[in-house]
Parts: sequence; structure tokens; C-alpha cells
Amino acid sequence: MVYYAIIADDLSGSSDTAVTFSNYGYRSAVLNYPEGANYKIHNCDVVAISTNSREVSSQEAQKVVRDVCRSLKEMGVREIYKKIDSTWRGNIGAELEAMMAELGLSLAVICSAFPKTGRLVKEGYLLINGVPLHETPIAKDPSFPVKDSYLPRVLQGQTSLPVKLIEAPLVAQGPRYLTECLKKIAAEGKCLVLIDALDEKDLNIIASLEQNQLPPLVFCGSAGLSGALIRNNLERIFPKIPPVLVIVGSVHPQNQAMVNYLIGNNLAKELFLDPVHLLAEEKDYAAKELLEEGKRILKDGYNLIVRTSRGQEDQERAKAAGRQRGLSDVESAYCIAEGIQKYVQIFMKEHQFSGMIVTGGTTALHVIRGFDGVGIEVEEELEPGIPYGRIIGGSLEGMGLVTKAGGFGSEQVFARAIQHLQRKYMQGRR
Repeated sequence: MVYYAIIADDLSGSSDTAVTFSNYGYRSAVLNYPEGANYKIHNCDVVAISTNSREVSSQEAQKVVRDVCRSLKEMGVREIYKKIDSTWRGNIGAELEAMMAELGLSLAVICSAFPKTGRLVKEGYLLINGVPLHETPIAKDPSFPVKDSYLPRVLQGQTSLPVKLIEAPLVAQGPRYLTECLKKIAAEGKCLVLIDALDEKDLNIIASLEQNQLPPLVFCGSAGLSGALIRNNLERIFPKIPPVLVIVGSVHPQNQAMVNYLIGNNLAKELFLDPVHLLAEEKDYAAKELLEEGKRILKDGYNLIVRTSRGQEDQERAKAAGRQRGLSDVESAYCIAEGIQKYVQIFMKEHQFSGMIVTGGTTALHVIRGFDGVGIEVEEELEPGIPYGRIIGGSLEGMGLVTKAGGFGSEQVFARAIQHLQRKYMQGRR
């Protein structure tokens, strides 16, 4: 299913916006008009369609955009972004007018700022590295010279719809205030609204509008605004990426610090398995309270940490419990690892995960064997001594796995590993 569409007036513009989604692990395709407009895309999350309409007449551009919008409606796409050139070449006003008419939209929210490339919009003027657009070499473009830097005037010359400007001081008041400004403008009827942006913070504010408080609208801009929209709206637009299961069998303090970093930054929550319970001769691996706690963590959208030690005290308790049973420290470690595996099996049956992070060689061995795996296909190294690979064989064949042993690795490595596993999971859906 295609969840998001981009309409751009040239092929490179389509690509530089679509690739942003690919960087987040979503499957993206760029199609050419007219041959690709009705192409049946399979297993794709995002489609960008190049209308190739930058240098045609405004009437031709409008017809193409209407055709593309109809195709996207037939595909059931609900979210559409209008990509424009950051230096304002093209039939921007005419294409937006056609798009709004075809899709029944009341507002176009427009910001072409792209701070990472030096493009800013201040008081309605487009500045490129601090220089007004009309004073740059772009003004002499042989195909589409732009002679004016004041965007409201440029836009008004391309559309019959009213054009409004919201300047940076109002944007700085935040998403809620900006939403109220747009509500007042929308009450007067259809409108194209240009918005200033001096930095990435302003783009994030624009991308965080309370859309449920506004009439149907289209966002329009360069790759700068599209990037902000992705960052701020992923969970609203796309199905949630499955969480990562972090299994901590190693008791090394360095691993505990990495786990604490995840918890402290609200990236994951822990399910603590008491090692004394795992070492008992009689134990219930399906203990209801533990399973319910794990389910709550996953339902709330967190990555799940399963660990058996929070520090020295838990380690001493485990050693004492093992010796009381007549087990050596090595035998106790195996018994605890086996216990972890039993719980992991239960969670794997009921929940989907993007991948696993496992610390401790004994624990990793039990996890892989517990699912009839025969090994790991190692692909790359996230940090020195911390490999990423995929499980070979068994019911978890192909699942991403990050293993870690020893007292090395940065405090943030588990957080990076979670991002890596989820990105690989999304890429694997292609």
C-alpha cells in the first residue's frame, strides 16, 4: 500500500524528496509522467511522480497535475506533498491551484526554505546564502529565469487564488499559534499561504501544525520542509515499526550503563527477571504478572529490555542461589540463560520485533538454539567488536541481530543498534 505521495515538476526533485523516506527505511519509488502515472506499484510505501511540467505552459502543467491527482486518488493515497524547486522555477501557483481543485483542498501551506543548502525565507523574500534570489546566478537561468525575490508577488502572478504571508516572528510562537493563524485565514476561503522559515526549528514548527484543527490542506515546499514533515509525522503517516527486543545476559557494568541510557532517554523499558527465580528448581516461565508487564511495555510503543541483573546486588544473590542448589557459577549462568530463552520464546510467539540485541555469549547461544537457529550471517560492525548480522536457520531465519560481549562500546551503542535494526527491518520489506 502507498501511504504517501510526492508530486514534483521534475525527476531530480522527485528523487531528492523520495530518498529522504528511504533513509528512514520506507520503500520509495520515483515514477515518470505519463508512462508511470498509472503504473501498479507493489510493496511500496512512498511514490514520487515527476510531472515534468516545469517548462511547459501553465495550462499544460495544470492538466498534468490534475491527471496525476486522479491517479493517486484511485490508488487510495491520502497524504500528498507538492514538491517545488527551492529557487522557485516552475508553474508553482498554477499547479497548486489545480491540485487543490482536484483534491478538494482549502489551503496550501508553502515554505521553500532549505536551511541545509542556504535557502531561507525571511519577510517573504527568498535568500540564498544571504543573497536575494534575483541577485544570484539563478536569476539568469536560460530556461526559467526568476527576476523577483519577493515570493508573495511571484506566487500571485501565477494563480487566481488569494495569497497570504505569515512571517517568522509569528512562526516562532509555535505550532498551536501558527495553527490559529491558519484557521483565521481559512475562514475567509481558499488560499495559498506562504510561511517564513529561518532555520530547521521553524520548519519543524510548520510540520507540527495541528492538522485536525484545520480544513483539508496540502504542504508545499522543497526537500527541506518534506524532511521536517517526515521527522514529525512518521507515526501518523506510516504503520508503526515493530520494536526491538534487548536481551541482557551479560552482567558487565558497561552493559548496564548502556541499558540505563536507553531507559533514561525513554527509548525502552525493562522487564526484570529475578535470577533467583530462574535458578529455583520449580519455576513458572509463564508467570502472568511478568507477561502482562511485558505486554504493557510493548503496547505503549516501547522497545523491550529483558535483563536479570541491575547491579552487583543481583549478581551476588544469583551466585548464592546457585550455590545453594549445588551449581557452579558457570552452571548457574547456563540456567539463567535458559530461563531468559523461555521468556523470549513466549514474547516471540505473541509479538513482532524488528530485531534483537543480545549481550553475553551464553545468552546469545541459548536464544539462537532455542529457535532452532544454526548461526549468524555477519554483515557489518556498528562499533569495534559489536557486529550486526542475521540469524541463520530456524523460525527466526533472517531476523536482524546485534551481539555484544566484553566491557567495550559507547554508552549510546544500544540506541544506535535499535535504529539500525529498525532501518534494516524496513529495508527488508522491499
